[in-house]
Amino acid sequence: MSDFTLITTQPELDAFCTSAATQPVLYLDTEFVRTRTLKPKLGLLQAFDGITAVLVDPLAEIDLSGFWALLTNEAVVKVLHSCSEDLEVFKCYANGLPVPLFDTQFAAAILGDGSSLGYAALAKNYLDIYIDKGESRTNWLARPLRDEQLEYAAKDVLYLKPIFEQLKARLEEKGFYQYVIQEGAFAVAKRHVEKLPDEIYLDIKGGWRLSSDQLAILKPLAKWRQQEAERRDLALNFVVKEANLITIATNKPRSLNTLRMLPELLPQEVRYHGKAILNIVEDALEQPQDEWPPVITRLVDYPGYKQIYKQAKDKVEAAAKTLGVPTEAIASKRQINQMLSWLWKLDDELRAQAFKPDLLQGWRQNAVGEDLLAQLKSGL
Repeated sequence: MSDFTLITTQPELDAFCTSAATQPVLYLDTEFVRTRTLKPKLGLLQAFDGITAVLVDPLAEIDLSGFWALLTNEAVVKVLHSCSEDLEVFKCYANGLPVPLFDTQFAAAILGDGSSLGYAALAKNYLDIYIDKGESRTNWLARPLRDEQLEYAAKDVLYLKPIFEQLKARLEEKGFYQYVIQEGAFAVAKRHVEKLPDEIYLDIKGGWRLSSDQLAILKPLAKWRQQEAERRDLALNFVVKEANLITIATNKPRSLNTLRMLPELLPQEVRYHGKAILNIVEDALEQPQDEWPPVITRLVDYPGYKQIYKQAKDKVEAAAKTLGVPTEAIASKRQINQMLSWLWKLDDELRAQAFKPDLLQGWRQNAVGEDLLAQLKSGL
């Protein structure tokens, strides 16, 4: 059995938080369940301050505010692996997100060890230890937790310490340590950005195929689905499947019978939400034409996209070679397209208000972003 303590009482938690606040590094992980819900259901918090490893039971009658305070203690570096889902958990439950943040997955990527290594692969590569991931999808809300679950959960933070120490030494040797810290700060900043309700439809797959009058239906439909999911804490596709939003907007049903005849729609979607859907369609069809959303132009349909994308990719590859990092660590295809979308699809006022693309943040901006932006603007 690994050396850890299961915390279910307030004095135990308070003692750990007091001790952890004096240590330079805190290793963290979370276990949660999310099947039909919009938000993750927290089942366990794992933490290791380099001296004591604890598993905190969030279902016990304890106040977690002291633990959450550790997240924003800037004197303590928080180390996580592949932190995106953990950040979502912290955003739902804590009063803040972890800063400073060190993601071991990104650290390994910038060192050239692989762009998206899992924790087990990292432990094998750095520690020559095999981790059985069989407990990862078990029910973390069931009580009591089994010994196998507790052992598995503890290893997720205990092994982070020697992995982090090796990564940090290599990063400092190359001068990349602050890049990883900046990347963590950027990940946290992005978590604070909320999608505007009236812009949700822009992320619906296949929306670019719709005409303006069809988008006039899709726009409020996507907004309603999000609000309904939040109200009921239900996963989006358990309200109405995303593809069915496109079907509804395309066919413009005006009655329950017409809605039922759409073969893609599930019976429960019509039964529970049919009237609400029809009201949205009706209101949208009554909109004046000058209020319809413009058609969505895909990035690949912009004039000269392929050539410009290649030029941008070449510039990123040259910067990566100069810096001595893998190309994908600086920018993936998605990140290059993100910058092109920001530049092409927004006017000056909206660009000033929008969250800057990855390539214009932190170390990426200095490495290639500024030069790339100047090059792209010169071609406009």
